[in-house]
Amino acid sequence: MTKPKPKPFAVGDRVAERPKQRTLFYKSPEGREKVERALTQRVGTVVSLTSQKNRTGAVVPYVTVKWDGTDIVSTHANARICFLEDLNRLTEEFNPV
Repeated sequence: MTKPKPKPFAVGDRVAERPKQRTLFYKSPEGREKVERALTQRVGTVVSLTSQKNRTGAVVPYVTVKWDGTDIVSTHANARICFLEDLNRLTEEFNPV
């Protein structure tokens, strides 16, 4: 059975990073601070949509996101981003209790 095609993002959509495995190690207090920053869940708003060709020539969609609480704007592949309303479901599927 095939997966349904996900609906595309639009400018202004509220999004979050998809859940991912986060195993990080540190040896110093500075390292611990970096690890703790990396473990936070980022939430933001879609600013723009682009597409780029990968090495094999396939067109891959990208989303530029302005993250809440910072001035950071970054571009990510669609596969790394999910709608904010889907985040809880995806987290449960990723980390079953």
